[in-house]
Amino acid sequence: RSTVNGIPEGKAIEVKYVIENANECSYPTAWENYTVFFSPNLNDPNSWERNLNTTYADGEVSWVQTHDRNGSFFFSYFPPYSYERHLNLISKCAAAPDARVTSLGQSLDGRELECISVGHGERVCWIIHRQHPGEHMAEFYAEGLLTRLLGLDTNHIVDGLVKRLLGMYTFYIVPNMNPDGAVAGHLRTNACGSNLNREWAPTGKPGEDDYYEAPTIERSPEVYHVLSKMDETNVDVFLDVHGDEGLPFCFLAGSEGMPNWGPRLKALHGAFLAAYSRANSDMQQAVAYDPEPAGKGRMNLCSNQIAFQYDCLAATLEMPFKDCLSNLDPERGWNPT
Repeated sequence: RSTVNGIPEGKAIEVKYVIENANECSYPTAWENYTVFFSPNLNDPNSWERNLNTTYADGEVSWVQTHDRNGSFFFSYFPPYSYERHLNLISKCAAAPDARVTSLGQSLDGRELECISVGHGERVCWIIHRQHPGEHMAEFYAEGLLTRLLGLDTNHIVDGLVKRLLGMYTFYIVPNMNPDGAVAGHLRTNACGSNLNREWAPTGKPGEDDYYEAPTIERSPEVYHVLSKMDETNVDVFLDVHGDEGLPFCFLAGSEGMPNWGPRLKALHGAFLAAYSRANSDMQQAVAYDPEPAGKGRMNLCSNQIAFQYDCLAATLEMPFKDCLSNLDPERGWNPT
């Protein structure tokens, strides 16, 4: 937040802002070709724009902002999805006649881990969001998904495609896997510093210094409660929604490194990605993470573990912090507005 006063009516001034220690962050290379978000009104989620003169050089991020009014300006790495907005979303879902809102358990700090279920199909689809709490675009995705499935902006009237899906699948949707981290302003961890996306199976080998059990109530109850519910419902399709700081694209990451990866899962992954790309111009197939080597996938990684444990299609959906190069909009960038 920056507050500027003393601007005469009808005039404007330019202020240069510098983050001097930008190269000391977790992913300093992510600043390259990045443009900072700004808004004059924190309470208006549609007001965020990108500052196109943002530069990263000599370890510093800087930009020049034009102020044409007195008062506060707000700057953000990405438009924030607040905990207040999260609670409002849960309330809207609870009021939808076809939704079932339950708490799967509590986080380390005692916040509810809400799950919205909808549909009555035999196949079970789980979609979770915001394991990394600083990836705000993930919960904006959840809000859009739930709005479509529940008709939150159409008086609970849904379209024909949604009706068909709800007859084929039962959806279990967790909008925020990491409420403690979201409230605390963490980028990737929960209240005790655990990266939830590495808590889906034990890490290391028993007896070695780096070994730890996971998930556990003590360090990752968020994952523990979700997995417990998955064991009750089974999983036929799974999606873990994230944001990526480096790659300026939307893409899917599969479970190629898992021992059960074969023609069936490869075909399902390819068909889903192709259908998604046809339906949404923001998705593309050319750019993604390098697949893990066959049989050497990380078992503690969420989508890997789900693919292996339930022998199902499981993928990680990544969205950019930067503008999406497959569908450019420089002034707004990849932006929930």
